[in-house]
Amino acid sequence: MTLQRARWRPVTLACVALGALTIGQSSLSQNSKRLFVTTPFAQFTPEDHRLLKSATVAACESPEPNVVHRWENPATGARGTTQGGKSFTAADGRKCRSVRFENQAGTLKNVSTYSVCQTTDGDWLIDAVAKPPAG
Repeated sequence: MTLQRARWRPVTLACVALGALTIGQSSLSQNSKRLFVTTPFAQFTPEDHRLLKSATVAACESPEPNVVHRWENPATGARGTTQGGKSFTAADGRKCRSVRFENQAGTLKNVSTYSVCQTTDGDWLIDAVAKPPAG
């Protein structure tokens, strides 16, 4: 099983996008990359990515679930929200949270939910394998 995850370091390839987070090194397949070209993420500037990252970290680290964290870049008009859902522990012991993202850049809009897990160095990574327990 291939672990699909994203780092916070921005890259120049806009097609390497999850429509939610700034992606650096990723194991996404070429087909998956093409799917995200039409998401707001593909239009985000480095400042948009920074604002999104800040809202995502706030959602992941919030002690309360379902708190909406808004971000907006007045210079570009890009905006969105992050909402931390259920917290859980991944099978390998990492702290994780289900996060709902709503993002917009120009006419492009996207709503998605991902599992985001914390690494030992404190980074929050999207993890396609980690799932909250059923129930």
